[in-house]
Amino acid sequence: MLILSADDAVALVDAPRSSVFDAIGRLRGAGVLRGLTDRKRDQIWGAGFVLDELEDLGLRIAAAVRG
Repeated sequence: MLILSADDAVALVDAPRSSVFDAIGRLRGAGVLRGLTDRKRDQIWGAGFVLDELEDLGLRIAAAVRG
């Protein structure tokens, strides 16, 4: 899964919400997850490595279009 919410994570791992938020915080600190919105509530997270690859692909496509 590339993008998930805290509710998605709770459902996936069947763990207490507080444990999920602790894990998300650690994964965010390690750069594994990246917040995709600026909201404090109902945050959406994305896989940092995959997002980096997609951004790089976008840059390469833009450079190819420019010639």
